[in-house]
Amino acid sequence: MSNKQCPKCKSNNITYQREQSGNVGVGTNKVVIQQAKKSRGCIYWLAIGWWWKPIYWLMFGWWKRLLFGGGIRSGLNVSGNKSINRTIAVCQNCGYSWKA
Repeated sequence: MSNKQCPKCKSNNITYQREQSGNVGVGTNKVVIQQAKKSRGCIYWLAIGWWWKPIYWLMFGWWKRLLFGGGIRSGLNVSGNKSINRTIAVCQNCGYSWKA
């Protein structure tokens, strides 16, 4: 370290500590949970769903996906945080501390 002596009492009995002085984050550290799609019942699929879903997709679904995208927009939001640390020197004789 730079100063091996206490500037106040000139003692050599010094310890060094790391102290967090700030935090820089890139994200929100939130977990976003997507709500599950509602499923249809058995009668729906036997009566309507087996023919309606393919027709709907051929007429409208692929256009909607092509124009507006169809990716999943939620899930886990992972962010990177960086802690800013500094070194502090503390004199064990008089208790004076300074930035080392």
